[in-house]
Amino acid sequence: MANKLTNYLLTEQDVTRALQGVAPAVFVKDYVAGKNNASTMLAQIDKNTADIVVISGQITTINGQIVVINGQISTLTTNLNNHVSAQSAHGATGDIVGTDDYCTASVGGTVLLAAAQANASTASITPPSALGAAPATYNQVYAQSQTAAINTLITNVSDLRTTLNALVGVVNNMLATERT
Repeated sequence: MANKLTNYLLTEQDVTRALQGVAPAVFVKDYVAGKNNASTMLAQIDKNTADIVVISGQITTINGQIVVINGQISTLTTNLNNHVSAQSAHGATGDIVGTDDYCTASVGGTVLLAAAQANASTASITPPSALGAAPATYNQVYAQSQTAAINTLITNVSDLRTTLNALVGVVNNMLATERT
């Protein structure tokens, strides 16, 4: 019987027959439970193996994505380093990033906002009324209308000149503050 036990794997029936009356019932029961547990464990191993294959595929996909992201990070790093060390970009010259090289007449650079300027005032003039046709003979009233219209035009031109000069002052202030 010992040779028979060592020459091949015993089945549940072989163990039950060999141990009838000799082995305690607990041993036979433990063998059956062990055999059932082994089947359950083999099924679980098969399921785990399938899960491992799926996870391995997912890891491969993620590794591919990591390679792509690393390439993008490398490109961004290169672009940023090139931008920081650039000597000419966007119309500026010299070190253009983080050096507070404000522009001058001969060198481009960071442009500051111009200082606030007062608004130019609008012209508030009223043109003279249109004159009717001149009379055939001298007429004092008509002559006085012409004189009044001419005086109004002179006043309006003077007001426009004042308004224009104020506007030129605002523009000149803006240009001066942009230069400094």
